[in-house]
Amino acid sequence: MLVGSDDRYEKQERIPDYDIPIVVTCHLDRATAEDVKTQVSTKIEDTALNVDGIKNITTSSSYGSSVVTIEFNYGVDTDIKQVQVQTQIDKIKRTIAR
Repeated sequence: MLVGSDDRYEKQERIPDYDIPIVVTCHLDRATAEDVKTQVSTKIEDTALNVDGIKNITTSSSYGSSVVTIEFNYGVDTDIKQVQVQTQIDKIKRTIAR
């Protein structure tokens, strides 16, 4: 979901600066939540830690689905960080269960 405002009606100083986190999702058909956690979520979280500037990582593992949310320190260029996270994930893709 994307939430925004029309800044034509707001003064710029009233619009807060915020950084959008990077969200990595992965689906594994018929995998238990525990399998998703150990075979996917933990691996993504561990490899994402190779990218500097991370403020917080949260994971959610459920039946057949993994969601890893990566928040960066304020002021970090998230476009660059998205590429860096993708590069790290590409390195471990073969080790993630399918």
